[in-house]
Parts: sequence; C-alpha cells; structure tokens
Amino acid sequence: MEISAGDTAWMLISTALVLFMTPGLAFFYGGMVRAKNFLGMLMQNFFAMGLLAILWVAIGFTLAFGNYGDGGWIGSFEYAGLSGVGQQAVTLGAGSWVADGAGLALTIPFVLFAAYQMTFAIITPALITGSSADRFKFKAYALFIAVWLVVVYAPVAHWVFGGGWLAKMGALDFAGGAVVHINAGAAALALVLVLGRRKGWPGELMHPHGLPWTLIGTGILWFGWAGFNAGSALAANGLAAQAILNTFIAASAAMMGWLVVEVIKDGKPTTLGAAPGAVAGLVAITLRRLRQRLVADHHRLRHRRGLLPGDQPEVQAQVRRLARRGRRAPRRRPPGLHPARPVRRQGRQQRRRRRRALRRRHGAAGRSGHRLDRGARLLVRRVDRARQGHRPRDRPARLARGRVRGPRPQPARRDRL
Repeated sequence: MEISAGDTAWMLISTALVLFMTPGLAFFYGGMVRAKNFLGMLMQNFFAMGLLAILWVAIGFTLAFGNYGDGGWIGSFEYAGLSGVGQQAVTLGAGSWVADGAGLALTIPFVLFAAYQMTFAIITPALITGSSADRFKFKAYALFIAVWLVVVYAPVAHWVFGGGWLAKMGALDFAGGAVVHINAGAAALALVLVLGRRKGWPGELMHPHGLPWTLIGTGILWFGWAGFNAGSALAANGLAAQAILNTFIAASAAMMGWLVVEVIKDGKPTTLGAAPGAVAGLVAITLRRLRQRLVADHHRLRHRRGLLPGDQPEVQAQVRRLARRGRRAPRRRPPGLHPARPVRRQGRQQRRRRRRALRRRHGAAGRSGHRLDRGARLLVRRVDRARQGHRPRDRPARLARGRVRGPRPQPARRDRL
C-alpha cells in the first residue's frame, strides 16, 4: 500500500490536535478546583505527557498492537521500543480474521500511526485526574498512571483496537468510546471509592477558583476533538468529514440542552453548566457508534437464544412474581406511640414547629434566646425520632430535665490609668 500525501497531512494535524487536548484538559479541571490545587492539577496533566509518551514507546505500543488480529488478550513484544516501526506503510493483521484476511491497510507511515495512538494513551490516564483532584499525592499519581497504562490501557487497547477478543466478537470502537472513555470512567470510579471524600467536605465550601480557565480548557478540548474523532478515520475522506460535523453538532446541542435545563430549574444559565455540557456532548458522540453496535449485537443474541419476553411467556410470569415479592411491607407502628393514632412521617416544616414549641416550653438561655441546653436538645431529638418511628433509647432522667444556663459572666474591666 502506497503512502497518501493527503492522508498523511491530515493525520499529522490530528496527532497534534489530540496532544493539544491534554493541556486543555488541565485547564478544564484546574479551573474547577480550589486555588491551592490549581498548579498541582496542571502539573499532573503535563507530567502525564512526558511519562506516558516514554512508556508508550518502550512497551505500550507493542502490548496494544503487537500480534495484530490474533483475537487474544494482549499483544506481543515485536514492536518493543518501536522496533520495526518505520516510515513505510504497512498492513496490520494480514492473514487474520480482520477484514476476511485482508487486514488493516494503512495509507500513512507506520510511525505516524504509532504517534497518533500515543496521544490517545496520554490523554486517557489524564482523564482520571478529575476524580483524584485535591486528594492524591504527586508521587502516588505518577506511580498510578504508569502502572495503569501498562496493566490496564494497553491490554484493553489490544482487545478493541488491536484485533483482540472483543473486536473478534464484533465490538466496534471508532474513536475510543470503549478504550478511552469507558476505560477511564471505570478507573475514575474505582479511584474515587478507594480515596474517599476530600478533607473538610461537606463542611467546608469548595467553590471553583477560576471558571475562565475552565472555559479556555473547554474551547481547547472542543477544538482538539476534531482530531480525536475525525482523525480516527485514519484518512482524509468522507468518513472523517461526517465525523467532524457530528462532533461539532453534538457539542453544541449538549451545551444548549444543559443551559435550557438550568434555566428551567434555577432560572438562569451558568458558566459551570455550559462547559461540562459541551464536553458531555463530545463524549456522547464518541460513544454513539460503540453503543449502536453493542445494542444491535445484544438484541440479536437474545432473539437467537429465545430470551425475548414476547417469545417466552414464562419469563414475564417470573418477572411478575419478583415484582410482587419486592413490594414494600405495611409499615409497623413503633412502640411507645398510641396504637390507634396513625403513623405519619413529619415534614420539614412540622419538625421546625415542634422544635420551636419545645424551646418555648423549656426556655432558652443566651443572648439570642434560641439556644437550648444539652438536656433540652436531647429531648427535642428524642421526641422527633419517636414521632418518625424510631424506638427511643433509655437515657438518664437528669439529661432529659437539663438545667437552664445563664449568660456567661463578663470579666471586670480595669480602668486604665
């Protein structure tokens, strides 16, 4: 296969555009964190551009695209250190199941294909930094993305991009919907569950410090996503033109939809809503092709096995039995309340009125006239929990009675001589 000058020029531009998305992602995340973590967020994303590029050249590319089209779990070491990756155009997976033995015929230099896939490998771990913002040390972050690239990203890329077992089953990933977005989303969720919440949250306010940076990052991501989706065609053809139009329309529609929902809900649009709305549209259009193929395969398999509800009435009967079994049991009356009085949960306004009545009954001390001593607070809590169906625990009578405290005595002021 000869090298196409037009395809090579477009893929050179697409490679630069996708790499430019990583600084845009740093600004997008950095504007939404607090000021003290802004520089750390920028450094994490820029550091990923350096470390992950080296790992991709050394071992990542060969694990993802080595032994192309084998239908397996991980690639070989034939391209370790980019050995055998030159300036010529090659055909990957010739003689395998890919394209009925024809393989993937590239019209661009093989080294350019490796560089383009390297930009995907860089931005995917960088996407995870949004889930670890404010609570991940830099050394731990560096170790995590290095291990994750080799252990998680490279095998998953081989499953789909490299003709592995998922691609052999029919999974179609045009622009990284599974390898990039679903993969990074699952890793981000796991990281959130392991790290836990931020220190001081939710008691401490954590407003974004610089939304202009978020908008700048959104613009860079919107601009670079053209190379992300349209560049995945690996050629300058009609498929790339259709992909770039779909990308821009999806981002615009998602941003406008988000703003309309904000106006309906809160009465006004916000900057913090417009930026994630546009990015959500870009992600959604990347996942659309993968979702269409998987849904079609899912329905085809269910019909083949006779699992459609219309084909087997016993399936519907089992669903109805499970639905009846899952109904809520009648609510029991809590002990200590009048048996003839119906149990009814109190609303927020009723609880507030009850607390005000107890404050007036037991008295209050202090300058504001609304502070309760410890005994009165326990009594309020005990009555509220009893009215909502909780069994009151036995507490000493002296805590229920309490003692009204007066204002603290002020120290005598000495006159200055």
